[in-house]
Amino acid sequence: MVVPLCDRTPEVRDGILALLPANDCAAVTPADLRDLAGPLNLRNRGISALRAGDFTGLAALFWLDLGHNRLDSLPAGVFAGLVSLAQVSLGDNSLRALPAGLFDGLDSLQFLSLGGNPLGSVPPGFFDGLDKLEGVDLSRASLSTLPPDLFRPLAVTSLNLGGNSLRSVPAGFLDNQPDLSVLDLSENLLSDLPAGAFHGLGKLRQLHLQGNELTRLPAGAFADLGRLEFLYLERNELAVLPAGIFVGLASLRRLWLQENPGDPFQLPLEIRELSRSGTTSTLRVDFPPGAPFAMPIELRATNATLSPSSVTIPAGATRSNEFAVTDTGGSWSVTASGPKSNLTGGGGNYLRSVDGDYRGFIVADAVFRSR
Repeated sequence: MVVPLCDRTPEVRDGILALLPANDCAAVTPADLRDLAGPLNLRNRGISALRAGDFTGLAALFWLDLGHNRLDSLPAGVFAGLVSLAQVSLGDNSLRALPAGLFDGLDSLQFLSLGGNPLGSVPPGFFDGLDKLEGVDLSRASLSTLPPDLFRPLAVTSLNLGGNSLRSVPAGFLDNQPDLSVLDLSENLLSDLPAGAFHGLGKLRQLHLQGNELTRLPAGAFADLGRLEFLYLERNELAVLPAGIFVGLASLRRLWLQENPGDPFQLPLEIRELSRSGTTSTLRVDFPPGAPFAMPIELRATNATLSPSSVTIPAGATRSNEFAVTDTGGSWSVTASGPKSNLTGGGGNYLRSVDGDYRGFIVADAVFRSR
């Protein structure tokens, strides 16, 4: 049954009427409603309640924004029949719970925003049936836990869980999310991450972990993130970084580590002698954490010649190409120098280039002396 437009919540009625050529709600027919695609923008209209039939007959509606209102509950079935709806925003209301089956039948839904509501929890099975959902915003929703399989029915590209009260995330909670591109876990209470938390997220480009209470990072935490471009770890409780932490990060353009106890992290280069033949030695420069960007290394020798005089540690790798040192007069030494901070002060030590912005660490020189 299609509820007459004049009998709907006044703000909804007026929003729909503004999209139609008719000036009188009494003149609007079911056919007029059936062909209305929207977008229907009811954002910031002061709506405190909706009626069950407010959106009946809108089979072609693809976009609905109810954000920034005063809704504290929703009637069951309020979205029934919105078979073309691709995007719905309920963000920044006062919703504490959602009716069971609220999104049943919304087979076209691609983006759902529930951020800024005091939900407190999301029940298991909440996303069942929403197979086309690509973006989920559950930020600032007063969440303290997540059901382990909450996102398993989905294949999202964007997931925002920032600004909650999560102290942990379930192991494997992002399994079956190979297309995830943006993950926001910022401004929570996370003190640790489960091993393999980001396993299989080969398309991830942005990872927000800033503003938590992380005291450690698991070894290899980011090893699968070869396409990651933005990694935010500032404002945590990190004092040290484990060996290999940046291994695999071949595409990083921004790494922020400032405002941690270890800031600025002293990350040392190491020079290793691989072989010696007569007066010539073959050496290599190592960077145990892994280079977060392609790291040029300048070489200087005393009482020796170098070939070549500089090397590079590729992004995501721990080793440079090899170089040769030839003794020209007894005891010799080689110094390896990595990139230096090019801006200090209020923003802390950081390296900036045309393509990158890397904050909160210093690459320390290494010296190797012949024996």
